[in-house]
Amino acid sequence: MNFATLVSGTVIPIVNSAVGVLLTVSLAIFLWGIVRYIISSGSSEKSQGREMMVWGIVALVVFSAIWGIVALVKTSFLGA
Repeated sequence: MNFATLVSGTVIPIVNSAVGVLLTVSLAIFLWGIVRYIISSGSSEKSQGREMMVWGIVALVVFSAIWGIVALVKTSFLGA
């Protein structure tokens, strides 16, 4: 077993699964922020919903970038 087969057979599927789960969680946080923002339309809790939406979007962008970097490494260096 060489390094390329170890990485492409073990590490990359684990990272892809973890990033997929984290993307789902960050999407849920973003959607929950929208719900909180709409529910608290007249109170001061609006900022908490807005903050959750912002951090949800930041997390979505970061995890999407990680997923893209993993795919780039996979195709560039491992030829898969």
